[in-house]
Amino acid sequence: MLNPLQLLSHIRTPQPWPEGIQQTLAELKKCQNKETCLRRAYDILNDRFYGQPLATWKKPYLLFTQNLETIWNEKILLCTNFSRLLKFLLVQSGHFQPEEIHLNWTVVFWLSPHNYARVWLDNTRFVNVDIWGAKNGIAYGDYAHGFGKISLSNVARRFADFFISLFGG
Repeated sequence: MLNPLQLLSHIRTPQPWPEGIQQTLAELKKCQNKETCLRRAYDILNDRFYGQPLATWKKPYLLFTQNLETIWNEKILLCTNFSRLLKFLLVQSGHFQPEEIHLNWTVVFWLSPHNYARVWLDNTRFVNVDIWGAKNGIAYGDYAHGFGKISLSNVARRFADFFISLFGG
């Protein structure tokens, strides 16, 4: 049976890929091992994009956007976009197989669905990867859930930024 949330994990990858993606993939292909590749992909996405609470309300079209180039050209991404981009980059780097990257769901603020990746490095070791959460106080290897893992000062600042942007401030 198809899980409706699986629809949010698909990404269309028209060729040729945008120049920035080609450069990123060239860099990831040079990594010596899976762990180095994963950490580098995490750093690249964390430096390039921004995760923001309530972004789903500000940019709801991103929830269903499957076009790689559209997602790559955004600055603020949803958690699902981060997970899809990460999976795409890791698989295309040649270091990972699709089945080694699981896109998992949890709940933040006890009411909002949240997507993160669990990346298997081998048969016994995995790393939870939540790039959306990185700028919200979530460390590499962890993922946002509940209230306890997210820095409330970061969230308060992001909420303020969101409301200011809505009203043209």
